[in-house]
Amino acid sequence: MKLCPHCGKELQDDAMACQYCGNSVSAEPSSSMEMDAVYKAANTALTCAIIGIFCFGIILGPVAINNAKKAKAVLRPRDPLYGNANAGEIIGWIDIVLSMLQFCTFFSNLI
Repeated sequence: MKLCPHCGKELQDDAMACQYCGNSVSAEPSSSMEMDAVYKAANTALTCAIIGIFCFGIILGPVAINNAKKAKAVLRPRDPLYGNANAGEIIGWIDIVLSMLQFCTFFSNLI
């Protein structure tokens, strides 16, 4: 048995995610090179999300969400770039919603 690092509940040794809080309980990256990739994913998430507000939101929104989820699976909430990943995920969803509204408005004007 092991403890969830996020909520402290007891989990099976082979658990990949906490059944109580839903956070990943996988091992930390073993090298600084892997950690650099995680930081890059967090920054990429935020960058794609911000650019997606202005153009190509239907494409960049999912890219931002995917990169944010990868980064958040490894980063702890106290890590400095966790906020970038979290913001990237939220803004990525906003990108998708705005893009869908834009498409609906465009096609409703054609009718």
